[in-house]
Amino acid sequence: YLIYQQIHLLDTRTGLALILCIVNLPLVLVLLVNALNDLPIAVEEAARMDGADTLALLLTVVLPLAAPVVASALILSFIYAWNEFLFGLMLTTERAVPITVGASFFFSSSGGGIRWGVASAVMVVSVLPPLLISLVAYRFIGRALTAGAVKG
Repeated sequence: YLIYQQIHLLDTRTGLALILCIVNLPLVLVLLVNALNDLPIAVEEAARMDGADTLALLLTVVLPLAAPVVASALILSFIYAWNEFLFGLMLTTERAVPITVGASFFFSSSGGGIRWGVASAVMVVSVLPPLLISLVAYRFIGRALTAGAVKG
């Protein structure tokens, strides 16, 4: 909190995005390292024999083979960041409040009680983006999480 205050990142979207990227980095690294270690070396060697340089090897061989894992890492990071409550509560006040923190304002005891209709509507709206993304990308997540689980 004090560091964010000193570098003027409190109550900014940039500050919240930065801390969420840092928190999600270990998950993304574990997924990508396991996926890249499981790529067959023979495919990379064949591309090198065909004259592919490092950038071409990355763009035409490695990235297409690792696409399911990259997609699942992006999706899982988005879902974890979307559902994050604590950092949003601590690091924002009014300008960059995430929807999870904003929804909690409807459940406060001040202001004449809980407005159940509005609170329910906000909760439904806050659940829709990660739910839709998860349903669309379900096949990527399953394939990527099981990649590297079994050697052989």
